[in-house]
Amino acid sequence: MSITLEQKEVTIGGKIYILQAFTTSLGLEIQNELIGLEQRGESFSASLIEKAVLNGAYIGSAKITKELFNKHFSRKYKDLMELFQQILVFNYGEGEEGPNAESDTSEK
Repeated sequence: MSITLEQKEVTIGGKIYILQAFTTSLGLEIQNELIGLEQRGESFSASLIEKAVLNGAYIGSAKITKELFNKHFSRKYKDLMELFQQILVFNYGEGEEGPNAESDTSEK
């Protein structure tokens, strides 16, 4: 039996990504990691970003594998971080962007 989780389409750097809701157990695992990082004042680890992207997004209709992750995002770290933030907002809401989220108050 296959479970269909909620999805949302976003465009980042001219590419279409499909955000995929985390399963409950993965969502709790990632949320606990985020809380721990925030409490310790630490940055996101590369493994956390990779885990969230591999489980929380598709590039178009292609499932992101570790190989595709490393090839597609090479030298596209800004796009990768924007996708990571979008995945967190999609799964946890606006108030759960994580410890290193930038506020959008730079408009002057």
